Amino acid sequence: MKSFLFFKINGEIEKKTTKCKIFTDSSEGINLDVEIKFTHYVKYENYIILHNNDSNKELNKTVFYFTTDRFNGDIALIKIGANNLIKNLLIDDYFKKLTKKLQGTININSSSDSESDIDLSIYGKILTKEPFEY
Repeated sequence: MKSFLFFKINGEIEKKTTKCKIFTDSSEGINLDVEIKFTHYVKYENYIILHNNDSNKELNKTVFYFTTDRFNGDIALIKIGANNLIKNLLIDDYFKKLTKKLQGTININSSSDSESDIDLSIYGKILTKEPFEY
């Protein structure tokens, strides 16, 4: 099973899994073999963002480090390789890349004369469900 990230409209992030190994779309919609249904997607170099094109929904708080695009409602992020092969995407891995990008931004800002703070709240909250042991 492959994992991907689900970004809720309120900023929470959940890991979801799918049995699909290759991302495909068809006239019937996007099939990830999960309960979440999406009607649209945007493909980037290493990622695909799934969304529903519904302007009646509130703007999702998530800001991705690799694009300035914004989406309404809940969205999903899939990591892909060659030939749209779905790769595992875990919250920790995604936030390591996000942190690297932010550190680069902080270094650029700190080397200039202006003082500016970066508001990390736009990157959402992490919702993790850890196993509980007695």
